[in-house]
Amino acid sequence: MSIKITIEADEGSLRAALGNLISDLTGAIVTKPASAAPVAEDDRVVRSGAEARDAFVDFVSAWAVGLPTDPMGHWDAETAASPVDRVELIRKAGNSALNGAMLAFVQQCGGLTRAVDLVLPGDEDDRPGRSRDVAVNIAQVASILFPDLADLLEHRDPTLGEE
Repeated sequence: MSIKITIEADEGSLRAALGNLISDLTGAIVTKPASAAPVAEDDRVVRSGAEARDAFVDFVSAWAVGLPTDPMGHWDAETAASPVDRVELIRKAGNSALNGAMLAFVQQCGGLTRAVDLVLPGDEDDRPGRSRDVAVNIAQVASILFPDLADLLEHRDPTLGEE
């Protein structure tokens, strides 16, 4: 028995979709092999990919400022008053011309927690748990204002190595 499937999509979208599928099934982050033949890419696509990564780095760095490290810390009146307007951060990201490229970057990383872990500044020893806390907090706010980003939160915490 054989099944023939035809997919019409640009290479970037197809690569991201297949990378996500493989990541979901194996937990591995899929990257382009070094031995692959170079693909002629539009300068605009390359530029928007680099700009999207930079925008995501800025977004995560700003988001993490003042975010309590204690999961219940947001209930404390002293830590509840954050210097960062996270609603406005999500709104800007969702309305940005780079929102699609930013989502593609997160997908290439294998999900929101992995993308945050890749770009979050700070001590590497504390980063895995902190990355998950930041990613979950982003997903909570994004679920209303930028649901495409919230959907990229992994259901299993990849920082714990859960299968």
